[in-house]
Amino acid sequence: VYYITGYADFIGCNYFQNSAREAGGAIYTSGSSATHISILDSNFTANTARVGGGLYMGSGIVSQTNVMYLNNHAQSASFEVTSNVGASCTAVGNCLYSSNYPDNYNNDEYCAFRTTDSGTLSVISFLTESVYDYLKVNDVHYSGLISPDGVSVSKYSEITWRSNSTVNAQGFEICFADGANGGGMYVSSGTNTMLNAKFIDNDAVQYGGGFYIAGGANTLDDVVLTNNDAQLGGTEYYFNGGSLSATDFFITSLTEDSIAGSSSASAVCESPCSAGEYGNCSSISNAPNCYVN
Repeated sequence: VYYITGYADFIGCNYFQNSAREAGGAIYTSGSSATHISILDSNFTANTARVGGGLYMGSGIVSQTNVMYLNNHAQSASFEVTSNVGASCTAVGNCLYSSNYPDNYNNDEYCAFRTTDSGTLSVISFLTESVYDYLKVNDVHYSGLISPDGVSVSKYSEITWRSNSTVNAQGFEICFADGANGGGMYVSSGTNTMLNAKFIDNDAVQYGGGFYIAGGANTLDDVVLTNNDAQLGGTEYYFNGGSLSATDFFITSLTEDSIAGSSSASAVCESPCSAGEYGNCSSISNAPNCYVN
């Protein structure tokens, strides 16, 4: 569903195995502040997009009541390690790393990566012995401080790395430029209201397995997050902007990786827990008035 203007009610809908290359595998909404969508008694299951596997909200008003996000995915191009000879190169999420990174790589290494889709490389860090230790991308050798930043690669491209037997250096961290966030839902702007919602078994290549909030005014009441996953942070959710007001907000299996986000984000919560309580009551990261149990 692509919706950018007017008012619409979606009642008793099941969004199953839909996909979008960019945003909103099942529903994409972005338009004027007058755009208003009401979603009632509906399920989002096994949908896929780069951001917002189930739902992407760019603006307007979205009201959700009795909804479930189950097994949705935020995916982008990523890397696979296909060979390690005398090396321990790794690929995590949509990033690849030289051996031992951020410590120095070893001498006499060879490793190979394969891309799962097309995309543009974004170099986070790159330092090798010039000329002799090189990364090969699209048949071009990169070494020293000369990196493949901004280089486009196609699906199933091979990227190889070699080091010689003398000088070594820190190596590299290289990612795909386009992130994959918000396995179940991604909110960029607007007014998002949720009542009685469940996020279960959703995942993201980067951040916010259950959902990712980048902006807007978000009010969550009776929301449960269970067994979501994100490879780089915020397995249950990632809160990076806008505002969040939550009542009866629960994460069933809280870990140190469950919640992540920016300290500039603003959250106000009402909760059965109180500051200073122990046991199963834990403070939500970057939201000192919010607790989960």
